[in-house]
Amino acid sequence: HNHFCDLKTKASKRTLTLFKIPFDALQGLLDVVKYSSSSDRIFYQINSSNLRRAIDSTCRISDLKRIRLHDLRHSCAALLSEIDIPAQKIQNYMGHAKFSTTMDYYGHNYDENLSGVADSLEQNLLSPNN
Repeated sequence: HNHFCDLKTKASKRTLTLFKIPFDALQGLLDVVKYSSSSDRIFYQINSSNLRRAIDSTCRISDLKRIRLHDLRHSCAALLSEIDIPAQKIQNYMGHAKFSTTMDYYGHNYDENLSGVADSLEQNLLSPNN
């Protein structure tokens, strides 16, 4: 096994670029597993169960509410919509086969974020470049 779980759809298989913070954290975790003896390892292999246990342990030690791995996924999508990433890009990033799935879960974020739409449209229409 070199993956966490079976994929639900063809759209689930994709390459994602990570920004520096999670990339460095994952790289550090992989280095620990790769270069330590099995007796020194916190867990022997990286899989969804071990990752879930590590998150649970970190939350408990830090006195934080338990966060499920899937909650991190939802938080990522919600943050993407908050910073005005187009819903179709979020669909592709999240690996949703259907656009309706993305909108069912995160469409309310777009409904709530309409305050600047008219201003943006007006600025674009009145721009001397148009």
